[in-house]
Amino acid sequence: MREAFVAMAIAALLGLWLAQRWIVALQRRRQQGSSTEDADGIYLFTTPTCRVCARMKEVHASTIRDGAVRVVDLAENPAAARRYGILSVPTTLVVRHGVVVESFHGFVPPSELARWLPEN
Repeated sequence: MREAFVAMAIAALLGLWLAQRWIVALQRRRQQGSSTEDADGIYLFTTPTCRVCARMKEVHASTIRDGAVRVVDLAENPAAARRYGILSVPTTLVVRHGVVVESFHGFVPPSELARWLPEN
């Protein structure tokens, strides 16, 4: 019984260590700027069941309508989640010159998003 407990504890610690290393690697990649093949812009990653995503789409409806913010539904495009390392929604990415220069997780207030909108 004790051996099973020790084995489970070691497995749990190993899992935590691997998860921590993976998160650190993702953070470093984001800090260095992840290359993308997409056009410059602001991308809002959502899912149909996310209530915060729905609220963000309501609040930012005018910028979405104008095309300044592009909505990516991960239910329709799950490859985008893997490609950009999206772990939670809503996630907003700002892409400049093919590089992710900023990422936001959760609700982004209009004042914060306005900093990244192209000036007319």
